[in-house]
Order: sequence, then structure tokens, then C-alpha cells
Amino acid sequence: MSQIFIFILGLGVGALAVFLLYPKIPKDKDFGERPAAKETELDIVKRQAKEKEENTAKVREFFKQKEQAVNDDIQKLLGVSDASATRYLDELEKDGFIRQVGDTGSGVYYKRVK
Repeated sequence: MSQIFIFILGLGVGALAVFLLYPKIPKDKDFGERPAAKETELDIVKRQAKEKEENTAKVREFFKQKEQAVNDDIQKLLGVSDASATRYLDELEKDGFIRQVGDTGSGVYYKRVK
């Protein structure tokens, strides 16, 4: 029981020491540069649309140089996740630029149509 009391007393003394000895930061003092203005939602949407357009162009160019690819190739090319690479490939498949060969798993690859 005395060990618990000493532990709690030590915590209290430590907390009090930090509270009393920690330097107070004045609230009205400016500490350097102000943070950059936050990006608006419209700016974010525009940036993402531009990035998607650029990445789609990269994937199209990749397929012009190589007639077939797997999801991992697109992940490495764009530096994106598996799901993002799949979305890019699905979009190009809907456009009729490529077609998926195989249904699921590691045997799936994509082949250029046009």
C-alpha cells in the first residue's frame, strides 16, 4: 500500500514541478511565418483532376510502348496503390483503349486494343 502512495505522490510532485517550471508561452507573441493559406475545395478538385489526367496520359504512353501490362506495372509507374492503379486501368478499359485478359488474381493482365 505504501508503494502505491509513494508512486501517486511522485506523480503529483512531478506534475507540479512541470507546471511551475515549464516556461509559459505568451499568447500574443508571433512565432515566425504564418501558415500558408489553406487550399480551397475547388483548388483541391482542380489539382486532383489535373493529376488524374496526367496519370492517365502516362498509362496511355506506357501502353503505347508495351502492348501489355499488369496492375503492378501501373502501381510502380505512377507510385499509387493497387486500388488506384485498378481504377486507372478500369477507366482505360471503359474507353476501349485496353482490355483485361483473365478474370481475377495474378493471371490478370491488360492488353492494348487501339
